[in-house]
Amino acid sequence: MARAVPPGTILVDGRAFVAAVLPDVYDARDLPYRPLLRPLPDAVDNRAGRRVLTQEGASCTGHALAAVIASAREGLAVSPYMLYRLGRRYDEFAGEEDIGSSLRGVLKGWYHHGVLQEDAWTVPEPDLNDPLVAAEAARIPMGAYYRVTPGNLDDMQSAIAEAGAVCVSALVHEGWREPCLENGAHVIRRLGGHASLGGHAFALVGYDETGFLVQNSWGPSWAGGGFATLPYDEWLATAYDAFAVRPGVRGTPLGTRTRPAPEAAAAASGVDLAPYVVNLGNDGRLARIGTFESSPRQIEAALTQMDATHAKWGGAERHVVLYAHGGLTSGGRGQDIARRDLDWWLANRIYPITFAWQTGPVETLLDQLADLARRFLPAGGPAEWLTEQADRAVEVLARGSLAWAWDQMKQNARAASEPVAAEIDWTATRSPHPGATLTALALRNHLHPGTRVHLVGHSAGSIFLTALAERLVAAEVPIASTTFLAPAITVDDFRRTLAPLLPRIGRFTTFALTDDLELGDVCGAVYRKSILYLVSRAFERPAQAGGEVPILGMAKHLTGLDVPVVLAGTMTPITDHCAARSHSDFDTDTATMTSALLRILNRTALDEALIPYH
Repeated sequence: MARAVPPGTILVDGRAFVAAVLPDVYDARDLPYRPLLRPLPDAVDNRAGRRVLTQEGASCTGHALAAVIASAREGLAVSPYMLYRLGRRYDEFAGEEDIGSSLRGVLKGWYHHGVLQEDAWTVPEPDLNDPLVAAEAARIPMGAYYRVTPGNLDDMQSAIAEAGAVCVSALVHEGWREPCLENGAHVIRRLGGHASLGGHAFALVGYDETGFLVQNSWGPSWAGGGFATLPYDEWLATAYDAFAVRPGVRGTPLGTRTRPAPEAAAAASGVDLAPYVVNLGNDGRLARIGTFESSPRQIEAALTQMDATHAKWGGAERHVVLYAHGGLTSGGRGQDIARRDLDWWLANRIYPITFAWQTGPVETLLDQLADLARRFLPAGGPAEWLTEQADRAVEVLARGSLAWAWDQMKQNARAASEPVAAEIDWTATRSPHPGATLTALALRNHLHPGTRVHLVGHSAGSIFLTALAERLVAAEVPIASTTFLAPAITVDDFRRTLAPLLPRIGRFTTFALTDDLELGDVCGAVYRKSILYLVSRAFERPAQAGGEVPILGMAKHLTGLDVPVVLAGTMTPITDHCAARSHSDFDTDTATMTSALLRILNRTALDEALIPYH
């Protein structure tokens, strides 16, 4: 396979086309294509009747796959721009800017969503979270795909002869701009030291004794009506990837296929999380994580579904919980938490909205901290009498190597609730605005006399929700209750920001470990205390060496605070149950989460209608 080069551009008839495709990440689960055993024809030419398109921007991967799909079924013209948009969502690149995609990205998108016909992908783009749009796209599913070995010419020829076309990517150079005319055929030649300009995706629709027949997406004026021959030696020197694919039977449900998705990451669960999750990236802005992108339109659709769900349940009160996960959790893991607890919340007639927010590389850095600390810790760990000294050394290291990441995480948490002055277009499928603020504004628009908004946050989620509480109050959205589970917010920040709002919050509770349990916890494999001790002594940079910055989730720092506290080990009354034994236990502890449920509903006991956490 050719070595990747940075993206470039190529000028053809005054138009600039971006070459920004990169080689795909190898996935051992790909099924390799096996060539036919019957003799192959000496030449294959599938140009007849094929329609050559002109790509906009860096959308060649979508156009290449659309061309291959069209070869499988006469009259089938799918949207290359939908495939490209989905490719930007699923590929290995960060963000969704128009900087190209990978073949695996567009294959993932087709696998998970299907694809719309070309004339159904309109401007502005359809909302893929719309059930009608999703159902229409699902009518053209992926059927099968195989990775073809680019360097095996017989495999490539066999795949073209069998499938009619193969979807490929390779490096391009100036020789692609104007192929040479040789014996009546247009041939791509690298002349006079042409440098590679970047990666490009296209379809191979035939072959002969010279090379492969390229169907390009640079318009019908390129080469011979949009087609040219790529010599075999040139293909072997520049090839990235090749896939043989075909559509499935029209209307086959997307979730019924038994072969793996064309992706290195595990396929998403069948649960549609779009009505229950707000995805946030850096600086708290709306982002895409996994299978969907959050936007004003998605948030509005989620709250519209919330209204419908509450109406179906009936009753005078309409409960909605806004949940924020902790700081050692990625956005994808935030979605896992939302999926894990979704049915439980709904079974108790509480509509959940989880913020899958960007907490930064803290967990990775903790692993690095452990590796660094092991250099000076004795094998097998320190003796008991040295534990405190070793922990103090780890704290010094953490203050120097991790405090910046903690600061970044707090910035992301607070930035998600920054004020917005502009008018919000709730039909927009993209937005640069902070996601928690948009959620607060949308909630204001969906307030009902019986609406009860509840905040539940674990660890650093308390920092996120404190900022959101300020935004909700500013938007005149009443908060019925707030429950913090081992909150990592400092006492000073709590006093300065949330405490003044408590008279306007119906109920507030903090769950926390006892100090003995904090001291018995382990963080990062080498720190013999809970992460809140590390936050207090290192991440928050105490003024004096060996000092502590008071943290709201630490029992030792709660003295003098006039707030309800439930300590681990408390078992009566039922609203004060907490059996957590470590910092990470709270959001999965049956006693804690059941107590949180009762506090949300303002109940003092379970009844037959309520389901304990499990």
